[in-house]
Amino acid sequence: MQKTLRIKNDIHELSMMNQFLEEAGEELGLSTAFMMSLNLVMEEAVSNIIFYAYKGDVEDAVDISLVREGGELIVTLIDHGIAFDPTLRKDPDITLSAEDRPIGGLGIFLIKKIMDTNTARECEEKVLPVWENPGVKVCVDCSDLEYVSSAGLRLFLILQKMTTAKKGSLRLIGMRNVVRETFSLTGFNALFKIEDAK
Repeated sequence: MQKTLRIKNDIHELSMMNQFLEEAGEELGLSTAFMMSLNLVMEEAVSNIIFYAYKGDVEDAVDISLVREGGELIVTLIDHGIAFDPTLRKDPDITLSAEDRPIGGLGIFLIKKIMDTNTARECEEKVLPVWENPGVKVCVDCSDLEYVSSAGLRLFLILQKMTTAKKGSLRLIGMRNVVRETFSLTGFNALFKIEDAK
């Protein structure tokens, strides 16, 4: 099954794309967890096209295609702007502080990280069911978490809401400085009990 959409290279068109993705996800039978990640990736990729692929006020179109083939989803974006190969860009050093890290490059890194289908499937199938138990007490070891995207933050928020609904407790331990920084900048540090690894 294939779903297609054509939008203008205008940032205000992202709302139309988001609506398209929501409807396409339902028709293609894609999970909510996967669609959260896909929506974030598409916003990042399409906004990059809109902001950087054209010089001046050039009007053009961006064609979006989603094709479901068995267990795979093939996403295609077509524009007529300046050519750019994201695979040639080196990953940023996310161990550096925000002050020391060069501007740019995180968008492509984010796309590559969160479109790991194995990670999404593992989270959906193995992690979320834990929160079905009343009074659940969960300690999440974040020591291997190198980076947290907005989709990741939303997942943490969902887990916190589920924990509250089940009258349980949720602790986050061993968080790296770069992840702590993201939690602090977004105000999420006030929502969670964050502890050093023991």
